[in-house]
Amino acid sequence: MSPGFAHLEGGMARRDTVSEDERERRKAAVEAVASRVYGSSWQTPLATEISDMTGRSLERSRIAGWFLKPAADKPTSSVKPVPAWVMNALPELARRGAARLRHAAEELDLAAAELDRVAAPPEGGEGAPPAPGEPEETPAAPQGPDDYKAADEAFHAWLDSYVEGKGAELGGAP
Repeated sequence: MSPGFAHLEGGMARRDTVSEDERERRKAAVEAVASRVYGSSWQTPLATEISDMTGRSLERSRIAGWFLKPAADKPTSSVKPVPAWVMNALPELARRGAARLRHAAEELDLAAAELDRVAAPPEGGEGAPPAPGEPEETPAAPQGPDDYKAADEAFHAWLDSYVEGKGAELGGAP
């Protein structure tokens, strides 16, 4: 019998008996692979994919149980270790995840290139014409006191004409 693996012996499954170091190594491996493949919410998709890969049922709650902290009055061995059959599936899961991530990276690179092509005008070119209602040119931000004064005067002139126009519509000056 190989240590650390559950087997059938007389029709009964034997629980994995592993050292504390092995428990921690297994947990770290599962979390490292799964978090990289699925992101921060990895337990449910891990359970689904391991179940699909192995044909064995694996629930998210069982995965969460591997990461529980034992009660202060109980030994660490009271928390079930990651089973060997899950560890045996991790290399294939990592390969599948890496392939999906490479494919996603390629799609993102293509999307970025397309966005660069659409968003950036060609060298020396004007770019796409403005959309209806969009200003032809973005006004320059005020740079110094004279620019601020001119902007302030222009705003007040616009505001006065707006108020006067509204006052005339309402039958007189405010």
